[in-house]
Amino acid sequence: DDFEEFLRISKNKIPTFIENGYFRIKPIKKNPTNLNLFELKIHIKKEFRLSFAKNQDEIIIFFASKTLIKSKFEEELNKFISKNKEFLLSKTPFN
Repeated sequence: DDFEEFLRISKNKIPTFIENGYFRIKPIKKNPTNLNLFELKIHIKKEFRLSFAKNQDEIIIFFASKTLIKSKFEEELNKFISKNKEFLLSKTPFN
């Protein structure tokens, strides 16, 4: 499945992007949690935008979408977080 492969490859690439100061990683400033979330547009077979949280060596990808316009992506992300906030907070060992 392309999407599963995308998630696997993304999770492996994000630490390298962070280490090298990849300019496309940007914070999500408005989100309905106190988590430090980041977003990134990435091309792996297709273009996606994803949101992730990071704590030392651990990365949790929260949300991925084919929506590439950042403002629209953040709207989708915030709806997803609002609907799943308690679950996401319970699965995220950091904030």
